[in-house]
Amino acid sequence: MKQILTVLAAGLLFLPFPLVYHTGLVPVAEAPLYGWLQLLAESIFGTGSFAARLPNALTGVLTILTCFVIGKRREDERFGMWWALILAGSWLPQLLFRSDAPMLPGYYFLFLSIYLAYRVSWSTSPFRAAVFSGISLGLATLSTGPSALLIALFTGLVYWTWKRFHTGMKWLQLLTIVLAAVISSGWYYGYLMWRGTAIHIQPFPTGGVTFSTHWISFLGCFPVLAFLFTWLQTARIRSIYLAQTAENKDFVWWMWALFWTGLLIFSIMRIPLAAASLLHLPLSYLAAIQVNRILEGRLRLRRWNVAILLVMGLGTGLLLTLLPLAGIYRPAILPPCFRAGAQWHMAEAAFGIILMILTAAGTAMLARKRAQEGLLLLFAGSMILIPFAAICFAPKMQQPPQEAVAVAVKVP
Repeated sequence: MKQILTVLAAGLLFLPFPLVYHTGLVPVAEAPLYGWLQLLAESIFGTGSFAARLPNALTGVLTILTCFVIGKRREDERFGMWWALILAGSWLPQLLFRSDAPMLPGYYFLFLSIYLAYRVSWSTSPFRAAVFSGISLGLATLSTGPSALLIALFTGLVYWTWKRFHTGMKWLQLLTIVLAAVISSGWYYGYLMWRGTAIHIQPFPTGGVTFSTHWISFLGCFPVLAFLFTWLQTARIRSIYLAQTAENKDFVWWMWALFWTGLLIFSIMRIPLAAASLLHLPLSYLAAIQVNRILEGRLRLRRWNVAILLVMGLGTGLLLTLLPLAGIYRPAILPPCFRAGAQWHMAEAAFGIILMILTAAGTAMLARKRAQEGLLLLFAGSMILIPFAAICFAPKMQQPPQEAVAVAVKVP
C-alpha cells in the first residue's frame, strides 16, 4: 500500500507540470533509448510537450519509488520515506526530472545496476541479482552511451581498492554481469559497427561544461547537501550509536565509490550537467542516513552544521528574491540564460522570501531539538515550492533549439 501511495505522490509531483528545463540535447545514435521512449510516448499521446517530457517524468516517479523500496529493505519503512522525501525536496534533482535530458533514464538504470551488483554479495539468489545488474547496465549504456560502462568499471575498481581487493563477489558472478550487459546492449552496438557508424564514449555535446561545473552545481542541491557535511564529524568516530550492520555498511561504501567516481568522470569528460542526476542518488542516500540518525537521537547537529544549512538556504532564497528585481530594474545584470525582454513581476520575489522563511523556521526547530518538525518543514516545503517556482521562471529562460526526435535517433 505504501508503494502505491509513493507512486501516486511522485506522479502528482512530476506528471501534471510542464517541461521547465530545456537542455538542447537530443538522443543520438550511440544512445538511442530515450528517443525510442519518446517515439513510443508520441505514438500513444501524440506529438507535444507532454510526450516529450513523459520519459523523464516517469523516470522521476520510478526513482522516488526505488528510493522508498531500497530504503525500506536496508533500514525500515520510515527510512525509505525520508530518502524519497530528501530527493524530491532538493532543488536540482527535482528540476532535472522536469527536463528533456536524454540520459536521465540511463543514469537511473546505472544506479540500479550498481545496487544489484552490491546485492550479489548479500542476496540468497546472487546469480539472479547478477543477471539483472548486467541487464540494467546494458540499458544504461543504450541511454547514455559507453560512458556508463566506464563509470561502472571505475566504481567497481574504487570499491575493490577500498575493500582491500576483496568484494565478496565470485568471478563467475562478475562474468554473469558482463555477459548480461553485452547481450542486452551489444546487439545494437554490433549493428552500428556493421553499418560503419563511429561510436563515441561520450556522445553528447558538452555545451560549455568545464571541469568545475559539476562541483559548483551541488550548491543547487539544497537542502540535501547541507546534511552531507555531517559526515565530516562522524567519519572517524567509533561509537555504538553510529554502528551499522555489515550489509548496510557495505552499501555505504558502494555509494561513496559511485559518488566520487561519477563526479570525477563527469568533470574530466565534460559530460553535460544533466548527468548529475546519477550523483543525486548516492548523495541523497548518504544524507538520509544522517537524517535518520538525527531523528533517532544518535547524531546531534553542531552549530556549524546548522550555520551551513542556514547560509545555503538564505543565500538561495536571497538570489531568488533578487532575480525578479534585477529583471525589472537592471536586466543587463541578469545571467545570459534568461531571455532579453522577458516579463518580470514583483510578486515573483515571493518564492525567495518563502524559501528564506522555510529555512529560518526549519533551522530554528533543529536548533531547539525539534528535529522531525524542522526536517519536514525544510524538505516537504521545498518539494511543494520547487514546481511552482520552476513554472514561473522557466518561460523566461533561453530555449535552445530542439531537433526532431525522429531525426535524432536515426541510425546512419
